[in-house]
This record gives sequence, C-alpha cells and structure tokens, in this order.
Amino acid sequence: MNHLTLRGTHREMGFQWGARLAERGLRLLDHVPFPLEAERRAFAAACHPAYARHFPAALEELEGLAAGQNCRQEDLETAWRCLTGTGCSSDGTATF
Repeated sequence: MNHLTLRGTHREMGFQWGARLAERGLRLLDHVPFPLEAERRAFAAACHPAYARHFPAALEELEGLAAGQNCRQEDLETAWRCLTGTGCSSDGTATF
C-alpha cells in the first residue's frame, strides 16, 4: 500500500499527487471507462462556472493534478464530472 503525504496549496498538492502517480506509470486518463466525447466535454464545461464560484479549491487541485500527469485539465474535469455524476445538473447549474 502506498501512503502519500501532501503539503502546500491545493494546486501544489494536486501536482504532487499527479506526479507521484506518473512516476509509477499510472495515468488517470488511461482508466476512464468511456470516451471523452463532445457531449461529455460540453457537460463538464457547463459545470465549470459553478465549481469556480462554489468550489475553486477543487479546480486548483485538478489544475495541479493535470500538470503532474502531463495532461489537459479539461480532460480530467470531463472524466471527473462524468464519473461522479454529481455537482452539476445537465443544464450546467450547480446541484450542491
């Protein structure tokens, strides 16, 4: 079992996590069980303003995670929102 202690800002901790996974050959986007197609990307993009307003720390962590994984933040946001199915309704309004 791996234990990871993270320190710093949300972005810095996201980067540490993403980089540690990458060092072990783990790419999060390789494990998404569906294609990141246009409809899913549109859903995630519609949710982005609600997260920016109500939960900016999550976006900061995703920014760092994407940098640590060397991938696009938009791809991680799409996977995250569509995997969890929470936090945003189909019309892009927050459902907190």
